[in-house]
Amino acid sequence: MPPSLEQRLRDLDHDDLVQIIVGLASSNKKLAKVIAAEIMSTPERIASVKRSITSLRKIQDRRTRVYAHEVADKIRDVMRQISTISRHDLGAAFELVCKLITEEATILYGFDDSSGMAMAAFRKEVSQSFTALVQRLSDAKVLLKGLRSICEHDEFGTVEILLREACEYLPDDVAYALVAYLRERVPSAVAESDVWSSDLALLKAVYAARGDVESYLSLMAEYPQDLQSDVVTVAELFLGHDNLEATDVWLSKITAHTYKHDTRAEQVRRTWRARSTDSAAIERQARNCILVSFSPIDISFYHDRFGDQALQSLMKECAAGFAATLNTSTPELSICTILTIRGYGGAISSFIEEHNPSPGGSMRELLGLVDALTEHGFPRAATLLTRSCIEFATNNANTQYYGFVAQLYCRLQEQSALIADWGKYTPHDSYISAFNERHRQKHQLWTWISSIR
Repeated sequence: MPPSLEQRLRDLDHDDLVQIIVGLASSNKKLAKVIAAEIMSTPERIASVKRSITSLRKIQDRRTRVYAHEVADKIRDVMRQISTISRHDLGAAFELVCKLITEEATILYGFDDSSGMAMAAFRKEVSQSFTALVQRLSDAKVLLKGLRSICEHDEFGTVEILLREACEYLPDDVAYALVAYLRERVPSAVAESDVWSSDLALLKAVYAARGDVESYLSLMAEYPQDLQSDVVTVAELFLGHDNLEATDVWLSKITAHTYKHDTRAEQVRRTWRARSTDSAAIERQARNCILVSFSPIDISFYHDRFGDQALQSLMKECAAGFAATLNTSTPELSICTILTIRGYGGAISSFIEEHNPSPGGSMRELLGLVDALTEHGFPRAATLLTRSCIEFATNNANTQYYGFVAQLYCRLQEQSALIADWGKYTPHDSYISAFNERHRQKHQLWTWISSIR
């Protein structure tokens, strides 16, 4: 078996190998750049990174269009070079990362980053390197200088994220000095106005990363802002200290909207449930969440933990509360579906028949509610809701809805067979005849319907 290319190169004399590399580089400019980049000295590489950062700063001066993916690639390339520098000079690498972070706003304001690709590169690539360098660097002076510099430039909240991830690794003296620095910068006006302060957010991030719940609470009291993110953080901090009773208190202050949209809040609650032995507290938390959000996950948990009878009692309470709000607000489809499945579809059916509400939500949620109403004895309400969906989508004259309309149109025949009394509503045959006449010119719609029948 002939030797591999690697083995052949290793067997070559040093001068012969150099001659081959120089010859290839002289005939290929791209290869020459790659080789030059790989054999840079540390000072040369530092200078190269500085030039790259300057180039990113001046990106708005380019006459050609700037694409987000190009900037993201450039940021990744800079971070790769900084990673190489860190093998030989940790302090210089940290200073360069901090320099790039301070230029974030200038860079991102210089072009259209509506896709978020460049910001994602900052938050992923830079974050990983920043945290790793903080863990490895022992020079307190370099650490503090870099941290102070980035704290002055946090227009996009990136520095707050970095501090939350990295500050737990800071030496105590550096952390105390950083806290003192930020405390001087937090404006007293924050206590008297709704003006958001990046310095206040950064100070909270440091306390959170260090697990200092008392200082965090003191800061909240000193500068009240009524932020749900603070409530979640405090609950998370108490959980980290294994103070389950205090965690329960703060979890009860988190809103349903926050639980729905903040994965951190939901994770804290699930972890607390797994650790807590207080069944009464767990039942109260689960009950409150179901009453305000009707989350299927919470309902399933409640059923598994407290049994079918307890769940039925709770669902009866939910249905009564939900029915009381039907005439004052548009109900969520997912909640209507859950209540119908659980045997409380009467109020939903009556609301649909009385108000004929305009459809909203996703196709999956709409069809889920239609199916639930049909299967649980409310075919007339299901049919009226189906008709509303058909009319809404068809009258908009948007062909992208035609596949959806065709599915619902074909469902009407099945649903109508279950209805013995149409009451004040138009019977199926009359409705279909009128619909066909109104939309007979929409050939694409009828093509869709024919393909499904």
